Amino acid sequence: MTTTKPKHRRISLWITEGPKPPPREKPVPVLVEVAVDGFLTIYGPKHVRPVVFNRLVVNCSEGATLVDQFHELDFPIAYRQFYCPRHILKTHNAERRTVAGETRRRQQLATLRDYQQLAETCTKGGDE
Repeated sequence: MTTTKPKHRRISLWITEGPKPPPREKPVPVLVEVAVDGFLTIYGPKHVRPVVFNRLVVNCSEGATLVDQFHELDFPIAYRQFYCPRHILKTHNAERRTVAGETRRRQQLATLRDYQQLAETCTKGGDE
């Protein structure tokens, strides 16, 4: 005679632990390049289908609500569900970058590294 004890154990585990969540999907890497003139180039795998939209410019708070409603209706149907704060993946301000600015930034980082090494050397030398 067969026993059903293992089956009951599985059911009790399922009741106490709950159903297993579906496996998490791996994030798909996508790179967005912002050119100096504001032109966007999006790089990623072929199965990614990005939609880019430009917000309408409005100078009053009442108009901002209307613009949000307009965009919600203007998006392709498959994308409307993502237009809410909980689906924001990342935000970033487009900055104007120049060679001189990048050189200055790298020099500042190098100077900070030098100060850090100097501080570590002084700390080690002071302990001896």
